[in-house]
Amino acid sequence: MTLSSDLTTRFAPELRGFGASLPDDFSAALTTLEPRMAPEELERWAQDGIALANASLRSWEAAAEYFRATPKVLDRLGADGVHEWVGTAQRLAESSSLMAAAYLKSTPDALSVLGTDDLESWAGQGERLCRGNWKSIALAALYFQVSPQLFRSLPLNSVGRLVDIIDQLTERSYELANTCLESSPTIFANLAEDDRDSFLRFARAVTRASWADTRLYFDRGPKLLENIAP
Repeated sequence: MTLSSDLTTRFAPELRGFGASLPDDFSAALTTLEPRMAPEELERWAQDGIALANASLRSWEAAAEYFRATPKVLDRLGADGVHEWVGTAQRLAESSSLMAAAYLKSTPDALSVLGTDDLESWAGQGERLCRGNWKSIALAALYFQVSPQLFRSLPLNSVGRLVDIIDQLTERSYELANTCLESSPTIFANLAEDDRDSFLRFARAVTRASWADTRLYFDRGPKLLENIAP
């Protein structure tokens, strides 16, 4: 019996209690990972997945994303890095399994732009938006979904400045915060590189002075910046 078969036999019954497809996700990942990990690393990986599935009420959904994403990130992170990565996810799952699942699912895309040392800071930015209520949880999950696209236009610290703006908007309107965050990847992708920092500075000023005008600024600000002579 191979190690992957042994681990599937040992853990599949427990995983089946969380969701019918979870054992299949686990088994498929094991088959892919076994030739690429030492036996003790594969054993630890499996144990980490079980721990994540048990972390909170619906954290089995995050465990499913962990099983699916690990083969895509293993070469970048290494076995020890994967262990640290799922540890961060377990911390996020204590606040929200939805947020943890979004973090894990988006990691392969994020790593196409970010360095491995940036993952913890990236997680922290999304975590800041989660305050325990369902609106903030949805916003934090949205952050993880859209941020890999943002990283193609903005460095991590600039995305952190955007998170400051979005976080400030949540004190007034979660709908507005969601709208601005959702539109941000397209806005920054279409802005000239030299205009992106200016857009963030003006956005911060507008949000502080007249938060209700932030939507209008996100709609029209890019065109206005284009018309400002260098």
